[in-house]
Amino acid sequence: MSIDKFVGTWELLSYEGRAPDGSVTHPLGEHPFGVGIYTAAGQMSAHLMRAERTPFGGGRRPGVDVIAPDLIVAAAAGYIGYCGRYSVDADRRVVSHFVESALIPDWVGTVMPREYAFSGDQLILRPPPRGGLVTELRWRRRTA
Repeated sequence: MSIDKFVGTWELLSYEGRAPDGSVTHPLGEHPFGVGIYTAAGQMSAHLMRAERTPFGGGRRPGVDVIAPDLIVAAAAGYIGYCGRYSVDADRRVVSHFVESALIPDWVGTVMPREYAFSGDQLILRPPPRGGLVTELRWRRRTA
């Protein structure tokens, strides 16, 4: 399979983690918002957030340099964002994200593999399990 099936803009439908005991967590709340983009040139970008993040207030768009550090920490706790190159290994059904820029500095320069599956207009991504937690993100292709 080529990257053609990935190319486009995707809207996050759900982000869930399942523990070995069967309990389910929602790292960005039960109704997260996110957009993922894969280009034909092999670039990707993913931005995910809690839908219910608290605005800083004030009615204007403050620069990052004038926002109180505790407000930035609270905003970052409900946000995931990174971009870079990607490749697809169809035999293993793995898409790998080569992180070039990210909210979390430690992610820069890393490779983030995700098992993938397609179901209708949905893309399902599963990062490697951590501590027994199996995570799944469901995306729907945006048409407009």
